[in-house]
Amino acid sequence: MSQPDLILAQESEVIISCAFEVLNTLGAGLLEKPYERALAVEFGLRSIPFVQQAKFPVIYKSVNVGDYIPDLIAFDKIVIETKVSDTIEN
Repeated sequence: MSQPDLILAQESEVIISCAFEVLNTLGAGLLEKPYERALAVEFGLRSIPFVQQAKFPVIYKSVNVGDYIPDLIAFDKIVIETKVSDTIEN
């Protein structure tokens, strides 16, 4: 069974590389915000276009029911939400 082509493969590869650099440099055990901020720094160092904490209205049946605020958007196309975990399980 062949794997499907990854959408925005080159951009995704760069983002993953940045995430590994941040994790390898900071190590595990922090809350999400320091990783998000470090990832923003890494994007800046690599001249990756990004925005942090952009705000988007959530509309349900013509009613604004809140806002969606992703951690980062890179390359004006890819939403990045930093997450941490205490353990890795099946």
